[in-house]
Amino acid sequence: MIDRKNELSVRRQCDLLKICRSGVYYEAEPTSTEQLQTCRVQLRVAGLVSVG
Repeated sequence: MIDRKNELSVRRQCDLLKICRSGVYYEAEPTSTEQLQTCRVQLRVAGLVSVG
């Protein structure tokens, strides 16, 4: 959607598309196995996920 090689600046492209620049630069960190296991345990305790 955003072309960094375009003659329009990233700022201008974001303005035209009505999106935040922070979303253009954001890079999510990968989720660790430990974090996934913790989430599964919390969901089981809350009764939102069945065991299996």
